[in-house]
Amino acid sequence: MKYKKTLFILAVIFVLVLIVLVILFKKSSPEPQTGSMETTTSTVKQDTKSEGQNINKTPNAASSTTSVAAIKDAFNKFASSTPSNAIEFVNLTDSNKKNISLQEFSQAINLNINPQIKQLLDLNKFDLFACPPNNGNKEIGLVIEIRLLSDYQGNLYSDEISYMKNWEKTMFNDTRSVLFPDINFTPELLKQNIVFKDGKHRYAQIVLPGNTAGFLEYELVDDFVVISNSSNCLNRAVDQLFDTSD
Repeated sequence: MKYKKTLFILAVIFVLVLIVLVILFKKSSPEPQTGSMETTTSTVKQDTKSEGQNINKTPNAASSTTSVAAIKDAFNKFASSTPSNAIEFVNLTDSNKKNISLQEFSQAINLNINPQIKQLLDLNKFDLFACPPNNGNKEIGLVIEIRLLSDYQGNLYSDEISYMKNWEKTMFNDTRSVLFPDINFTPELLKQNIVFKDGKHRYAQIVLPGNTAGFLEYELVDDFVVISNSSNCLNRAVDQLFDTSD
């Protein structure tokens, strides 16, 4: 009887020990697996985030740098070339043959447009034009386009004239990087008083280095603003862009 009781007690103890071992094993076994999975997952997320940051930053920086460099390079080629015809129009593209917008061009070349007239413009479009040099001076111009504003409140053409006249106060400094790309103006010349007058076009005389005369002229034609450093080249641009024979 005592022998059976002893066996029973041993069996109970064995079962309890076995249960304790199983519990300890279950507790200890999943934790390393879970910990390992979390570490792996965490590592993967950190790597992905790091890669994502590199992808976002590097291409954006490279794209911005490449775009500005490409725009400047394209413009410099245009400005340094001599037209073989009476007038040549150029639509600038970047290294990927993508059309350069007026907004991109303005930022890259430091072309500033008065906010009043700028709000009316199609910032995706513009053209450059050039005529053969006259007395050694490069004849260059810019064509910018007014957007179609069917719901415009007021008289659009009257506002265009008013806004352009408001721009005259700073137009020389705002456009000189485009219209006078190779000329280094002294601080005194940059402060010169520019007075526009009415003529065939709206025009102003500019004093260039060496006390030589230059010009800044513009004309509103249909839905376009045409600006140039030459009356002759502006005439050719208007004649070629628009039929003025009627």
